[in-house]
Amino acid sequence: MASQCWINLGADGTFASSGQLRSTPDDVVYLLRDALEGATRLVLFFHGGLVNEASGLASAERMADNYGATAASLGVVWETGLGETVRDNLRGLTESEVFKKALSWVLAKAAAGDNEGAKGAAGGELTAVEIEAMLNTPEGAAALDAAFSIQADVAQRVVTAKGGGLDDLDAEAIARDLEYDFASDRSLPDLIDQAGPTDPLRRKLDLEDGARGVTVTGLALFIAKVIVAVVRRYRAKTAHDALPTAVEELLRAAYLADVGKFAWDAMKTKAQRMWIDDGESPDIDAHGGGYILRRLEVLQKARPDMIIDVVGHSAGSIAICEMLAAIEASKRRIRLRNILFLAPAVRFDLFARWIPRGPQIFKQFRMFTMTDAAEKADRIGGALYPRSLLYIVSGCFEDRPDAAILGMDRFLRQAGTSAGQDYDDVRRWLLEDNRLVYSPSAAGVGDGLQTSAHKHGAFDDDAATLASLLFLAGAIS
Repeated sequence: MASQCWINLGADGTFASSGQLRSTPDDVVYLLRDALEGATRLVLFFHGGLVNEASGLASAERMADNYGATAASLGVVWETGLGETVRDNLRGLTESEVFKKALSWVLAKAAAGDNEGAKGAAGGELTAVEIEAMLNTPEGAAALDAAFSIQADVAQRVVTAKGGGLDDLDAEAIARDLEYDFASDRSLPDLIDQAGPTDPLRRKLDLEDGARGVTVTGLALFIAKVIVAVVRRYRAKTAHDALPTAVEELLRAAYLADVGKFAWDAMKTKAQRMWIDDGESPDIDAHGGGYILRRLEVLQKARPDMIIDVVGHSAGSIAICEMLAAIEASKRRIRLRNILFLAPAVRFDLFARWIPRGPQIFKQFRMFTMTDAAEKADRIGGALYPRSLLYIVSGCFEDRPDAAILGMDRFLRQAGTSAGQDYDDVRRWLLEDNRLVYSPSAAGVGDGLQTSAHKHGAFDDDAATLASLLFLAGAIS
């Protein structure tokens, strides 16, 4: 196992301890000076923002072991522990009876926004009861996702051909129809009443209905608004297929605090604030990233031969883009060789600003990520949300649904509503000089272009990807 190869950043990206690990400004000085004696290459590694302290430490040590004598490796451990939160909360919510029943009504009625009911295999319209029964098995959920996605795509093309837009959807009219349905089938209103005030959907309805408590009218309007949101996304071409889109919009309407969106926002804030510069003599409450940049500048001035690469996995890519912004703002004299992203969770706009269009303080960029087919097979939310972490980030955790995330193939292959013509230059740039590598890579590709990760979280321990990182670290600059 490698000797100490990490710097731990606690609350707000400071040196303040937030767990078992603790780093000090003196550790930064040692690791970026004395510990580098004899080394000519340094790799800074930023793990994903959705791992806890132990996982972040393990990633840092795994990287150090991988690079061995080829390069010194320093992992920035900026744990947030969100991975388990997102996965467990998402599955817990989607598997609850209230959520599945509400989702069944959304799916049953969403297509009706385009004047077509949800069709079953025999061509007849499926009821909410039939849909709920299908959602109770992985096979049934998969069949619904496939059938409804095809149907919704067809309906969207029909509406487009007829000149339909986004303004002809009447939530109040849909709500009136739902009130009529709930009069004969009270299972959802009764279930929410029985769930009590701790249920997220019940809390949402209590807030909206105020002193009246949960009413059928309020519930019908809530479900109607979710249905409109789903149909709008299909018309706007920002849908993530039928089942994931319905789940995302139901989550956005009532469950974001419970699934982890606010924690994601806090993580992004930490990725930015860690680079605050607190001066030459920081104390334990100072921001660690800002001091790391000071010491990197000192290092390269004293050691002009020192080659620096940076590697970011998932949300680590956000931290790196914010690092580049801080280098530019403070006018630090720091030069990088490779910037390497693994399944990056950074948004297109932030990436474009600081890497392809930003100050070119680096020589080479390369990104390893999954194809869209592989992304859809990486099921973070089980049967009811059969998509990857990046899909839930794009669909729920950013300010608007279908936010353009760099690591998602759907935004890389062609211009779309969320990453349109404004980013054509970014897409062209990524296709040049072997900057974009899809996993699993083709047989026989060259060194530094190999990856076989099949899950979002697997890139930093995938043997083929690690071999590519090692090759790039040892390559002649």
